[in-house]
Amino acid sequence: MKSLADIGELKTNREVETFTNLLPILNDITTSREKLFMYGKDRLDMIEWVIIILLAAILIVSVILIRIPLLSSLFLSGTLIFAILSLLLLLRDLNNLSFGEEMISFEPYETIFDVLGLPRFYLKRDIKSGRITPKGKEYRVG
Repeated sequence: MKSLADIGELKTNREVETFTNLLPILNDITTSREKLFMYGKDRLDMIEWVIIILLAAILIVSVILIRIPLLSSLFLSGTLIFAILSLLLLLRDLNNLSFGEEMISFEPYETIFDVLGLPRFYLKRDIKSGRITPKGKEYRVG
């Protein structure tokens, strides 16, 4: 793919319109990347994770030990345990910046490739790790 410096003179109105619309998008992407980098520095430490997991374990054990043998108690206990585990998983995703990652990190680049009429590009490591699932039939891997 050509860099912006290699484009040269824009010849048609469509090229001018595309390039004019592309510059603000690229600026927004750069700003978003900088914000993501800053958010990446603000993460939970290992000791904070140990405390959170310990508190969650105490809650789960307490819910299991104080339930009575009724169907409503079993349902309530199961719901509370499911909610605690779901919150832990959500917290993990937020800490790793993987919650909504596709919309924030990948979608702007996919849109640019779509506008340029090029096949989308994905890194092999992102596909292998499951961070992204390629969309469409034609895409490039690097």
